[in-house]
Formats: sequence, structure tokens, C-alpha cells
Amino acid sequence: MADQLWTSREIKEFSMRRALIGAAEGTLAKTYEGGMLREFSQVTGKPVTENGFVLPFEVMRRDLTAASASGAALIGTEAPFALDVLRPYTATLRSGAQMMRFKGDVSVPKVAAPSTVTWLPDEFSAITESQATLGEMALSPKDAAILTQVSAKLTRQTDIDAFLRRELLRSMGTGLDQAIFSGSGTSGQPQGIIGTTGVLGVSGTSLDWDGVTDMLYTVAEADGQEGVAWFAPPAVRRLLSRRERITGGGFSIWHDNVLAGYPAIASRVAPADTLIVGAFGEVVIALFMDGIEIMVNPYSDFTRGIISYRAWLSVDIAVTAPGAFCVAESIT
Repeated sequence: MADQLWTSREIKEFSMRRALIGAAEGTLAKTYEGGMLREFSQVTGKPVTENGFVLPFEVMRRDLTAASASGAALIGTEAPFALDVLRPYTATLRSGAQMMRFKGDVSVPKVAAPSTVTWLPDEFSAITESQATLGEMALSPKDAAILTQVSAKLTRQTDIDAFLRRELLRSMGTGLDQAIFSGSGTSGQPQGIIGTTGVLGVSGTSLDWDGVTDMLYTVAEADGQEGVAWFAPPAVRRLLSRRERITGGGFSIWHDNVLAGYPAIASRVAPADTLIVGAFGEVVIALFMDGIEIMVNPYSDFTRGIISYRAWLSVDIAVTAPGAFCVAESIT
């Protein structure tokens, strides 16, 4: 849903705090927020219940100032509201990963080998056949869920909305990054970069400058260009920041958050002892919802004055050009 449903003033007046309190007390239908959520449900087809609702990305966007070349852009629609609210909390989105809105199970194209250009000496020359080799990746909703507790004392703070939204989006963004790096593809998880067929690897043993440039070479050989970036856990950043490119040269391998000329990002959810480089424009986050679904438990921790709610988002992940990524594991 790309069109704005409400005016800026209506969005500004929406309060996540009041929506949570209404869902906990069974009074959501009588609130201003309940009216907006019912209107939203008519568009999405997801009903508002006494204790649950879908929190639109559009209303979470209010505190924010707000062209693809991969095959995945052939289907689906852009998800600008979701992209705006999740990008600040999702490092892979900031590095170029795409987010597309889909309805139901889909298959997206995967490029195994690109077409090549034939130059014609004259208008009568025949074109040498060179078709792109396209595969398919099946995508289906995978549910990322979190459970949160908010004290009644905290919900009495009228300025708590920004905090509630920020913590919700931070948790979801971190979960998306982790799934993109190392989702197992089993037990309800999407398949991440590590473990995807076609992603290349090098030895992480005594990783040096030669190994790093070899990794970048494999990405370039696969024509990986969009959003090239490096990701590693903080411990790997520390190791490579202390290791010189050339002994006695005075320049570290990881320097000022740059590695071999490309952005290098330390993430606590990157797999341990691992370095990933790739063209993150070839990662597609398939979004199957127009918001984050919220369900409040009005009975849990009632005597302690605590509101418990769970939030979940249905997504899947596709690496449309696996050869544009390289991974070094067990780095020493």
C-alpha cells in the first residue's frame, strides 16, 4: 500500500501508547486510534480485534524525514513506508538491500549468468544468441516475532510514543539483519547469505590483506556493484583493525570503517568470527504485511500493572545474485 491513507495531522495525532492501553483494557474501539486502525483494516483486510491490530508503517513514519536493477524489481511493489521506518534500524537496508511488498507465496527471478552484448558491424548482421540464465527462488511468509512488556507507569508518560516505536523497530531491524546474514532456512527462518547455494567462500585462517582482496575480487567477477559493503562482528573489526595490510606499512586492514575502499560495518548480530562482503543491492526483503501486527495479552502480569504484547512481521529473504557475495568464516 504505497498511497498515503491519512493526512499528516491525523498521523501526528496517532498514539501507539493509547492504542496499547486500549487493547489492554478492551476499549480500543472507542479511541481515536481505533477509528484509524479500523479504516486501515478495510484497506488491508486484516480486522481489528478487541486486543489486537496491525500497526501501520505509515503512522510509525511520523518522526522520520522522509531505482532497482535486480530481477526482483520485475514483480511486487515498492514498500516506501516500511523502508522509511525500518532503514534507520536495519544496517543491510542502509547498505542497499531492497524491500518489496508481495501478496502470498511468490517466486522471484535469480540470475545465474547474465546476457552478453553483441556488437553488429552492419544492419544485416545476425545477433549472437546469449540469453541470461534465470532461476527462481520461492518466497513465502516467515514470521519474525518479539514479546515486549511495558509497565503501566511507563504508559502514563504522554511522551513515550517515540520510545515505543523506536524500540519496536530496533528489535525488528536487528532481527532482519541477523536473518539476512545467517538465517538457517529451517525452523521458520528465512535462508540468509551464509548457506545460500552459489555464495562463495575463502579461508578465514590468518586472514590477511591478500585474503581480503581475494574476497572483493570474487564479488567483482560476479559483477556485484550495487551497495557493496562489508559486515563483521565487533571482534573481527578489532582483529583486522590491529592487523597491518603489509607488515611495517603502518596501514591497518580495517581502517576508519572502510575495508578495501568500501564501507565496513561492525554488527553485533553478524555471525561470530565471520566476514561478509557483497553487493547488498542483490538482497530482497519480501514483505507480506502493511504493518507490524500487535496482540496484547490483557491478563498476563495484570496484578503487577504490566502490559504484555507480542509483535510480528511476515517477511522472507532472497539473494538474487549469490555469486555477488563472499564469506570468510572461522577468522583468526
